[in-house]
Amino acid sequence: MSHTEKDRNWLSYILLLCTTTFWGGSFVLTKQLLDVASPVTIIFLRMVIASVVFSIITLVLYKDSCLMKGKDFWMMVAVAFFEPFLYFLCETYSIKYSDPTVVAILIATIPMFIMIMSYFTEHEKIGRINRIGTLIAFVGIFVMLIPSLGNVSFNGWGIVLGFGAVLSAVGYTYFINKLPEKYNSLVIITWQNLLGAIFFAPLFFFGQKSQALHSEITALMQPTNLTLLFILAIACSALAFMFYLHGIRHIGMTKTSIFTNLIPVATAILAFFIVGEEFPPVKILGIAIVIVGVFMVQKK
Repeated sequence: MSHTEKDRNWLSYILLLCTTTFWGGSFVLTKQLLDVASPVTIIFLRMVIASVVFSIITLVLYKDSCLMKGKDFWMMVAVAFFEPFLYFLCETYSIKYSDPTVVAILIATIPMFIMIMSYFTEHEKIGRINRIGTLIAFVGIFVMLIPSLGNVSFNGWGIVLGFGAVLSAVGYTYFINKLPEKYNSLVIITWQNLLGAIFFAPLFFFGQKSQALHSEITALMQPTNLTLLFILAIACSALAFMFYLHGIRHIGMTKTSIFTNLIPVATAILAFFIVGEEFPPVKILGIAIVIVGVFMVQKK
């Protein structure tokens, strides 16, 4: 491996840690906004904000290379359909019908399915230690959630939708990896948010009562809530996906996807500092196991 490649890999790891921090923090921030607005309203507005801000930046920096045509455009439509649209729908309603702990465990299987997919579609080499590391990271998530397992409720639809979110993440990773590298990450993520907003628009405008929607938007325009919404839009709906794409392009799908198992770790740590959530010893043990698993997957 050349010196330049090593530098790119280290940059990928740093950016992926930022990604897990942003996505982990999104749960904490979204939880606060859910007190005043529905999931559809929050998701749609954060994508609209991200689309507007990053479209302006993209037009300034990449005016001559921001358009997608033919096969590339339809590949981009598939990317946006799987995530954010299908993934957020499945995950949100899975949590509605089932216990969040069950959903979190299902979501933790995403790296396993991506590893299988990358092996068959991209012939990505996966060593024994990488496979064991993926399994260990999943066990770590399970250990972290042990305190919450006592009161879980299992619902068939919730589990089906949870797996729908998992398969959506796999589909997203597959299609975004197929986009030519001639497109800058900023261009791709701008299109992803723009198309995602279009997919969510009918649910936003026609799936909610006008009076409730007006009160939600009024509440979200409050300075504190608007700040949280902008953080979700810029950091979680745009920058995090850009960094994730950078990881896929430089260290591969399997090694990148395993970082999603650090999202509950980031959520637990941020929730402890921001909202004072409990941090029992078993959660610390689970976090340590997850980190060990993630390191093992990065081994050659």
